[in-house]
Amino acid sequence: MRKEYFDGHWLEADKAALNDAQTFEDLLAIAMRIIGRMPDGIINIVCGPITSGGAGSIEKNLAIFDAMIRYLRDVKGRLVFTQLPFEEAMARIKNLPYYRGENHLLTAFYRPIFRACANADRLLLHFLPGWETSGGATWEHDEAVSCGWPRVGYARLPEAFPPIT
Repeated sequence: MRKEYFDGHWLEADKAALNDAQTFEDLLAIAMRIIGRMPDGIINIVCGPITSGGAGSIEKNLAIFDAMIRYLRDVKGRLVFTQLPFEEAMARIKNLPYYRGENHLLTAFYRPIFRACANADRLLLHFLPGWETSGGATWEHDEAVSCGWPRVGYARLPEAFPPIT
């Protein structure tokens, strides 16, 4: 995991809690603590394919996520909450008997984060090109539309986009 994802909003206890998490609700509690430490302003969240659709593999999709996060944070100077530090724990939890299918992660982790940020008028969702090829990203988009949450869609990656590594 890129160390810059564990920015000043993360405490060592949060990092340790990722390893101990057994449920998506455990991860949500960590995420909400981190969001609570973020300064005032719009919280930008990237949405798009990870496990299905997009560039065709989890590794390639995560690389595009990474590049978009760096673009928003480093080029545009935006405040970004990233779910990437949670990905390893999410994958582990999906292998536990607790897991009830793909929408379980969406409803137990992502929806409460989006709602909390939206209720505080601090949410802007960024949909990567190809989001519509992903079941999870389509769910996120449909949720954003039905709730009236602000969103930006990208038909292609921005010109100033950093290299995908």
